[in-house]
Amino acid sequence: AFSRVMVGGQPPLAGATESWSWCAIDFRSGIRCEADERALIWWVCAVLIGNFVLAFLVLVWGGVNAPYGRYSSAVDKGEKGLVMRAMAKVDIPAKAAWVIQESPTLIAAAVCCATGSPECLGSWGNRLALFCFSAHYVNRTIVYPLLLEGSKPIPLAVVSMATMFCALNGYIQCRSLTRHLVTGRDGLGLGSVLGFALWLLGLGINVDSDRRLRNLRKPGETG
Repeated sequence: AFSRVMVGGQPPLAGATESWSWCAIDFRSGIRCEADERALIWWVCAVLIGNFVLAFLVLVWGGVNAPYGRYSSAVDKGEKGLVMRAMAKVDIPAKAAWVIQESPTLIAAAVCCATGSPECLGSWGNRLALFCFSAHYVNRTIVYPLLLEGSKPIPLAVVSMATMFCALNGYIQCRSLTRHLVTGRDGLGLGSVLGFALWLLGLGINVDSDRRLRNLRKPGETG
């Protein structure tokens, strides 16, 4: 991974399965990374995975309930520890919170597409992946908030953490697909077609689940 040469002043393009080789762990010499933006993307991915593991341990085995949804009532907030009470002091209306926290992904997609390389943007596999990613976040940023009814406000701390995740996730996904990875040079491969079918299935399940959850609320009920 570290013998590739620069082409036209830009990092060489890699296959979609090679992104984890942008940094290599050597127990004798430490972690060696590509000397360009790919190293930053690798480290952002590593930090996010580390945070996911930490959050899982804290929430599942630490007995901590985040101040969100069913745990965001005034009574629940008062029963939490000092840190959680501080996190839940300022609330944002649910509709606004969803737009704020999800929108960085769409901003990242727009900026990365505007500054992407022709080879990446010309790949039908990359185009399809970017379409699926952007369509999902159009749903979460615009459609889902518009359909919300009676949802509880979301604490500012939770919104801030979600916004940070969406910004970082939008950056690594969109930047990789517009500058550093080509998932298919000759049309759409079988992997892209199967992946798109799986995405359509997931989208249908997601939309149907949202509808079912909305219908569980009685008129005037919040949660």
